[in-house]
Amino acid sequence: MLDPFPVPPPGALTAFTGPLSSKLSLPTLPLHAHEVIFALSFYVLVGKVFAPWISRKVVPQRYNALSSRTKINWDVHVVSFVQSCVICTMSLWVIFYDEERQSWRGSGAFGIDNWEKRVWGYTGATGLLQSFALAYFLWDLCMCSRYVHIFGWGMLAHAVSAVTVFSFGFRPFLYFYAPVFLLYELSSPFLNIHWFCDKLDLTGSVYQAVNGALLTSTFFACRLIWGSYSSVLVFRDIYKATSSGYTTPQYLADAVKDGMKAGDLSDTQAQTRAFMDVRYVPLWLAAIYLASNVVLNILNFWWFGKMVQTIRKRFDPPWGTKGIGPDVVHYQPPDPTFEKPKSVTTSVPGAPATLTGLSEEGLEVLGLGRKDASIKDARRRAEELMGGPVDSDPVVQREEWSVYSKTRSTITGEPLSKDEIEKLTKWFHATLYLCLGMLYLKENPLLQEPLKKEHIKPRLLGHWVSDAGQSFTYIHFNRMIKKYDLDALVISGPGHGAPGLISNFYLEGVYSEFYPNISEDKAGMQRFFKQFSFPGGIGSHMTPETPGSLHEGGELGYSISHAFGAVYDHPKTIAVTIVGDGESETGPLATSWHSNKFLNPITDGAVLPVLHLNGYKIHNPTVLSRIPEEELIALFKGYGWTPYVVAGSDLEDMHQAMAATMEQCVKEILAYQKQARESGKAFRPSWPMIILRSPKGWTAPRKVEGHYLEGFFRAHQIPLTKVLTDDAQLQQLEKWMHSYEPEKLFGKDGKLVPELRELAPAKGKRMSENPITNGGSIRQPLSLKKFQDFALDVPKPGVTHGASMEYFATWLTHVVRDNPTSFRVFGPDETQSNKLSKIYEAGKKVWVNGYLPEDEDGGNLDPKGRVMEMLSEHTVEGWLEGYILSGRHGLLNSYEPFIHIIDSMVNQHAKWIEKSLEVSWRQRIASLNILLTSTVWRQDHNGFTHQDPGFLDVVVNKSPEVVRIYLPPDANCLLSTMNHCFESSNYVNVIVADKQDHLQFLNMEDAVAHCTKGVGRWDWASNDQGAEPDLVMASCGDVMTQESLAATALLREHLPELKIRVVNVVDLFKLMPNQYHPHGLTDTEYHALFTDNKPVVFAFHSYPWLVHRLTYKRRGQHLMHVRGYKEKGNIDTPLELAIRNEADRFSLAILAIDNLGDRLGNKGAAAREHLLTRRLGCKNFAFETGMDAEDQTNWTWPY
Repeated sequence: MLDPFPVPPPGALTAFTGPLSSKLSLPTLPLHAHEVIFALSFYVLVGKVFAPWISRKVVPQRYNALSSRTKINWDVHVVSFVQSCVICTMSLWVIFYDEERQSWRGSGAFGIDNWEKRVWGYTGATGLLQSFALAYFLWDLCMCSRYVHIFGWGMLAHAVSAVTVFSFGFRPFLYFYAPVFLLYELSSPFLNIHWFCDKLDLTGSVYQAVNGALLTSTFFACRLIWGSYSSVLVFRDIYKATSSGYTTPQYLADAVKDGMKAGDLSDTQAQTRAFMDVRYVPLWLAAIYLASNVVLNILNFWWFGKMVQTIRKRFDPPWGTKGIGPDVVHYQPPDPTFEKPKSVTTSVPGAPATLTGLSEEGLEVLGLGRKDASIKDARRRAEELMGGPVDSDPVVQREEWSVYSKTRSTITGEPLSKDEIEKLTKWFHATLYLCLGMLYLKENPLLQEPLKKEHIKPRLLGHWVSDAGQSFTYIHFNRMIKKYDLDALVISGPGHGAPGLISNFYLEGVYSEFYPNISEDKAGMQRFFKQFSFPGGIGSHMTPETPGSLHEGGELGYSISHAFGAVYDHPKTIAVTIVGDGESETGPLATSWHSNKFLNPITDGAVLPVLHLNGYKIHNPTVLSRIPEEELIALFKGYGWTPYVVAGSDLEDMHQAMAATMEQCVKEILAYQKQARESGKAFRPSWPMIILRSPKGWTAPRKVEGHYLEGFFRAHQIPLTKVLTDDAQLQQLEKWMHSYEPEKLFGKDGKLVPELRELAPAKGKRMSENPITNGGSIRQPLSLKKFQDFALDVPKPGVTHGASMEYFATWLTHVVRDNPTSFRVFGPDETQSNKLSKIYEAGKKVWVNGYLPEDEDGGNLDPKGRVMEMLSEHTVEGWLEGYILSGRHGLLNSYEPFIHIIDSMVNQHAKWIEKSLEVSWRQRIASLNILLTSTVWRQDHNGFTHQDPGFLDVVVNKSPEVVRIYLPPDANCLLSTMNHCFESSNYVNVIVADKQDHLQFLNMEDAVAHCTKGVGRWDWASNDQGAEPDLVMASCGDVMTQESLAATALLREHLPELKIRVVNVVDLFKLMPNQYHPHGLTDTEYHALFTDNKPVVFAFHSYPWLVHRLTYKRRGQHLMHVRGYKEKGNIDTPLELAIRNEADRFSLAILAIDNLGDRLGNKGAAAREHLLTRRLGCKNFAFETGMDAEDQTNWTWPY
């Protein structure tokens, strides 16, 4: 066939290339040089112009977000795709339509005839094909040479060899086989599509699945079957040529004649020229072609194996995932040790020359050890794995971190109609308009007149931060509530994100129902805006004033634990919990992910966490937003969750992705619950969660004054900060707010348009009114057995020993048993140690996790248990708070020294209660009861680190309307105190009682009377009846009460004439004046007990200065001498620990003598010396024997 190219060879070009072609023995090259130049220009044009243009048209956000390095790779793949389509089309055309070439075939599958034509034959059509192939490889050579740092030396070597082989074809040589082997490129379009799928976050998608099938089938057919067969034919023909003689073949006559027609098969008219004098194939040429063919075929088989392996990895189901329904699309991130990571690198100017980010494990992946691996070796191996070089000082920039690319989600589908998307978008815009109004406006709420500075709040407070993402989540779960008739509540974890949810509550009408003055009209909207972060208004968190809130979120880290606490024993409830990515860096939040091991799908509700990755905290990137997505997914799989990703910024696409994902999650939750409840067998599912990656400050201007706003840390607080001083920013704010088209959302009167109102769930189903979030409204009093029936028999004060905690545990067992769905006990793995294990008879420890046979031997584990234990004070405290905030009751028991871990949590809860007291519609919730045991005075064996009673100092700082502290001295007082605490509401009750055996002082009748008063004179221990006391011996706390009584007995033994009054304090706040605390004594009551002119020796459980602080307003304060723990401790005996802190019986008696002055004379001095000797003796005895003397350990009240 004649050369079909429409332009003949230019004479000048032919003359120019002729001598060079002759010298290189490439006589057909001058006939096709112009075609090589044309094809090369075409490929350059595709790479430089067409590839960027079409990419920006089809995937603008993703392409523009690529680094320059990745863009080069992207454009090269576009050229490769175009070239493979062109060259395959041309090859097929030559094979089927070049009749002259067809005549060169041998007879049969392996016929040897016509071998000369197949080796040396030439037609114009095959020459054209050879030209386009050579041009592509010349372009490839140029790219690999220029960007060798990207494509590597291996690709450059490949390009050089390809140019060499296709240049030799112009001898002519093996023209017949050019279209045969170029059909290898039939698999190249699919290979490029596979690469684009990975870059466009379609990994594991149905598109990549179909493409993978086409890729493997074409590769197998064209390269392995067709290629191997053709190689055999090439080997045969080359062997024949090299073994034949050197005569000129007859068919190589000059056949260039006028009027020649394409396809003329006669030897005399054939388009075949005598380009060679003899029939000759040099051995070096034969060797090059044969060797390259063998290597290429071997590589084809190896590549096919790797290709199958790679494609399979894209579609293996995630480990541990339990899919439900036919719509599940499994996604497994590629293994970074085998697959090319979806990342690029950029250089950091001035950074040290190290291979940043390659850890010990990373070098092991590269097959190198830390000691013997040079940076050069590590980089070389990394480049092999990444398919390109690693720059010096790389900073990984993964495309998956950017939200400004095509929306991607693990669950695919388009469940929403255009009408649904339009309505959801309008609602979303309405909430964001309200959010901005809350931040900025005090007047002109609907912007019905041009925005002026006088319409703006004088002090701009609040945060734009996560408002959009939270509102987006709320909107989409509302859709699920309506579709599946769900009972749900929402918990907001991100800091200062209240506007995003409050705006929804207002649109639903709930806010106006609770606050009629915040009406659903223009005036109400103005008040709604003005009150936000404004004196006399509401804060920027989900405060107690907010309907639908049970979690304020001021201090971050408790959203997940609060959510789980709220759904325990609420089997119909789903807690949609929005977790901030900054919040996720806190210790409490990190450990609370394990709460799913304690959720019984039969008796409990469910928690649907939505991890909101908006990328930034106040001024820094968030950790989880910048780790590789495969690590992020592996992290949550390791926690036992099934994570589903939704990422992007295009609102329409994000609506579709979130709708599909949210529905998948709800279906899984309902299916797990149904399975467990119908079978009656509790199990731990891999509960679903959502990872929502959207821009920080979503829908804000992308840049302000040339600096990034949306998608950057500057969107954290007030987004436009100069609106009161900068007219341009004021106009920008006005334009921004108008972009939401408020006139179409609210109308002239400020009421939400009817078509949007229908998006809200029905009354009674709105998350903002869920009664669980106003727990007091559903709280029922506990069913309590009479604690008096569990009394410890105390026939005489101070002679009976007993473990107070064990007697309390007996009564507590009935509390657990009689309240099977409204009371739980919480603790950080200390319930048994604190001698409360008897309660396991009524309810064992909740455990919805793996079991071993050994657990049957006293493990007390049960999915249906009532005791919640996890070695995280933060988590168990969060569970308890969520449990009581949602209308139930509970108790936290803990070692006293480590309760400090939750200081700030208790502080936040106390603040919640304090503000709740100011909200008329907030009903009282059960008190937060914290039982502290394993106390400081019995931590002698664990040492100094376990000795800290300072939690009381923290609690005392809180509002007197909220906090209560009780230190019952014995078992009967503990029973009375705990009964009172369980019946109380809206308090933080702290009860301190040790777990060891101690003296018991009061029978039940006296204990109830004493606890009711909170403080009192113990007549049985005093001897000041009918007279003024010389001395007051006061005590607070079980161990200190015993030491104070022992000191009193010593004083009465040595100084019997002394009149001593013994006072015991149960309610610590009785020491405060009544004008400062509702439990405080009046001055008259106080001085009737403590006097104002007699020395008081006060033995106190905690730090002594706390008593001075509580009594500093009282007259006679200078006569108050307090002893307690003073940070002196080690591995001690109980008495020796008290001696270290001068709070023992001898030190207290000596202190009394010292403060009675000269009135005791020599008798007092003698008694003092005797007490010093006895104290020293007890200390030496402890040092020698490791124990306290028996007469001290078994001491009883002698009078």
